[in-house]
Amino acid sequence: MTDSKEYAFLGWQGFGLEHPADWELNRIKGSRRTTYLSLDDGTRVRLEVNWRPVQKTVSLETLVDKQAATLSKAAGRRRLKLKVNRKKRVGRVRAFNYETFTWTADVSACELVARCKRCSRVILIRVIGDKAKLPTDEAAQIFSSLACYCEQDFERWGAFGLDVQIPAAFELEYSSLKAGLCELTFSDRKTELKIMRVSMARMILEDKKMVAWYEALAPKQLRPFDVTWREESFRSHLGYRGGGEPRSNRKLLGFFRSARRLCVVAFYCEPTDKIFVVSADGTGDVEKLVDTVREGLVCHD
Repeated sequence: MTDSKEYAFLGWQGFGLEHPADWELNRIKGSRRTTYLSLDDGTRVRLEVNWRPVQKTVSLETLVDKQAATLSKAAGRRRLKLKVNRKKRVGRVRAFNYETFTWTADVSACELVARCKRCSRVILIRVIGDKAKLPTDEAAQIFSSLACYCEQDFERWGAFGLDVQIPAAFELEYSSLKAGLCELTFSDRKTELKIMRVSMARMILEDKKMVAWYEALAPKQLRPFDVTWREESFRSHLGYRGGGEPRSNRKLLGFFRSARRLCVVAFYCEPTDKIFVVSADGTGDVEKLVDTVREGLVCHD
């Protein structure tokens, strides 16, 4: 049977996958080295993703053995009968060495243990379903969509309707993931790069113009700069570009002036009713960086 569900994208710390669009991210913790995240359907957890450092000398079979043993112990503590079926074919995963298997206890699940062939990072993905029916359709789609962005110039990040390409040299410094406001802040030590996705934009813009709204939203970011704005459409969407240099440069001779610059672009995507903002603050070529990231941002199909 073909899965006819609508799927959304989730990208985090160099991994990406697709998941049913009605499953929402409810928990995320960790760093690039070790991460756990889960999604639910409003009733219970449906998807768990976990990666952690594993020595290259540890075989994939050993990793699956350990995972099966962990499941068995957990079931034993709860006095549940566990049935595990190893090496079940669920989807096809490219660029990874992997094994998929299924199990049934009080619920059923399909699991993937995979090691990237290029960077050797190990990831475990669990798709959970009803006890009476394995979630094989969802699992096949999720497993087959798995990607690792190692050895690439850009990494794809995405959650809650935000889907953007970030230069691989930038590391995540801060995140705030909410249905109404999704914000990611990155840094390469020279420049801070920030991406925002804001929902229900039509209501916001009924009260304020986009520039006034953003100036009220990000006063700390804008305060150190003399910022000038101009209207600039993007993909036929209403948009604005702001830029400037530090206010302190007014009082300094040219030799002592800071090379720090700010660039902000914001636009309103009507089909999705969202505002997207990309900003960069630093000593690099902030305008080029902002334009590159904006071009790789998905606002609507």
